Parts: sequence; structure tokens; C-alpha cells
Amino acid sequence: MSISLILFFTSMVGITIMIGRKLFLLRKNPTIFEDRILVEYPNLNELRHIVIKKSSEYGYIILVEIIRFSIRTSKALRHHYKTTKKRVHKIINKRHVQKEESTPKDVSSFLKKVSEYKRKIKKIKNQVIEEEKENS
Repeated sequence: MSISLILFFTSMVGITIMIGRKLFLLRKNPTIFEDRILVEYPNLNELRHIVIKKSSEYGYIILVEIIRFSIRTSKALRHHYKTTKKRVHKIINKRHVQKEESTPKDVSSFLKKVSEYKRKIKKIKNQVIEEEKENS
């Protein structure tokens, strides 16, 4: 907080010195202020030509910058696409190689029992159908 107070007071002293110098110059050399403005404006036709010329120059500059930006972004996107494509292919190849190297998993015992029951039921159904044909 002390640093901020020191800076505040030094800036206050600097401002008072600047205002004092201006007041000293005004007292030493008084000037008469008039209501008229001493700035001359160019002719409207000249002003129109200047504006058209500058706007076309700035238009070309803006167009060139837009084209540069689009080319740079397209190159960057293309590079990013290629690198991500390589990464994805590496990941896919790793997983594919891991699947080939792994041994095939054994079917669970529950699924084996279910398939055996299905076969037995089919046999029984076929036997029942054959018996009905013979009886009829």
C-alpha cells in the first residue's frame, strides 16, 4: 500500500508541475483566443478521391491477409488431420495385433450346457414327430 501512495503522490506532483508551467507561459505571453477555427478542410471532391483511393488500398490489403489466413489454416488443418490419422491407425493396428496374438477364449460352461440342452430337446422333438408319423 505504501508503494501505491508513493506513486500517487509523485504523479500528483508531476501533474502540478506541468500545470504550473502552462500557467507560467500563459502569464508571460497572453494570447487572445478567437472563436474561429484555423483548420482548413480539403475540397469534397478531393476528399472523395482520397477516400476511394485509400479504401481500395486497404481493401486489397485486407483481401491478401484473408487469403493468407485461409491458406495457413488449411495447411495447419491438413497437417493436423494427417497426424491424427496416423495416430488412429497406430491405435487400431495395436489392437488388431493384440487380438490376433491372444488365444481364443473358451466358451463358458453355462453356454455349453444351454447348447447341449437345445440339442437334446431337438432330438426329443424329432423322435416325437417320427413316432406320431408311425402311429398315424
